[in-house]
Amino acid sequence: VSDKTLNFFKLYQVEKNHNITLDLTFTTKPECSQTFWLVLCYRMEDKKVLYQYVDVGSNKVSESQDEQFSGRVLFDQDLLRKGRIRLHVYSLKMEDSGFYVCKLTIGLIYKRKYTIKINLL
Repeated sequence: VSDKTLNFFKLYQVEKNHNITLDLTFTTKPECSQTFWLVLCYRMEDKKVLYQYVDVGSNKVSESQDEQFSGRVLFDQDLLRKGRIRLHVYSLKMEDSGFYVCKLTIGLIYKRKYTIKINLL
C-alpha cells in the first residue's frame, strides 16, 4: 500500500438538458482500513461541490453539494464498497461545463484522484 495518489482522466460529451452518468472504478487492498470513506467531486474553476460523501465506520454518513447541483445528482452508495463511484447528473446546464476533480479516500492511505472534463454540446 502506498500513500501516493493515483490520477486518472475521463472526458464526457453531452448535450444541454441531457443526463450523464459519471462512472469511476477503483480497486481496494485488504490492508487498507475501510472505516473511513470520502468521495469529493468539485468543479475546478470555482470549487463548487458537485457531490460530497463521508462515511465513518458505517455509522455516520453525511452528504452535501453546492446549490447549483441540488436535486440533480444521485450517488449510488451501494456500489462504493464494490469498487465503483457512480454519480448520475440530471438536466445538465451550460454552466455545468468544465473540469471536475473527484477524490476518493479510504482510510488514511488509499487515495485516488480523477479529473473529469464535461463538454456540453
